[in-house]
Amino acid sequence: MNPAKLSKAEVESILSTFKMKDTSSERVCKFLIKSSDVTSSELRACSGALNMSDLANRIINPKIESLGFFIACQSMAIPPKFRGSSNEVRLWSIFRESDFELEQLNKGDTK
Repeated sequence: MNPAKLSKAEVESILSTFKMKDTSSERVCKFLIKSSDVTSSELRACSGALNMSDLANRIINPKIESLGFFIACQSMAIPPKFRGSSNEVRLWSIFRESDFELEQLNKGDTK
């Protein structure tokens, strides 16, 4: 699935969902608005959050799902090798819910 290309109005809508400014969740969203396919370690460095999946599922996605967006990670097609072992690297992006639903319909999957 491809990351969402956001309009200025969509960016403003997403950022307006965060009442407290400069929280780790807001920093993650700002980072993902500027860049897609960001590694977990890059997001940890910019936000200070240790568990990106927990932050996404508990805090960020409930705030932005009403706007039709969610953040999620995907595995790299060809993971890099670190010190001779294959470690899976996750790439995070903001996605549009309607794109996800369309992809699931094209695959024949249903929610």
